[in-house]
Amino acid sequence: MRKVDQQKIKSTGISGIKEVGPTSIQVIVGTNVQFVADEITKLRK
Repeated sequence: MRKVDQQKIKSTGISGIKEVGPTSIQVIVGTNVQFVADEITKLRK
């Protein structure tokens, strides 16, 4: 997946990234998932 900077995503401290298709990725957050979900909710408002 060329358009996604996986190294930059990994540098945020996530557990991992899985390519689930030619145009999709899954970001594995781990135990900090609630914190990440809360921040995404704030950004979407």
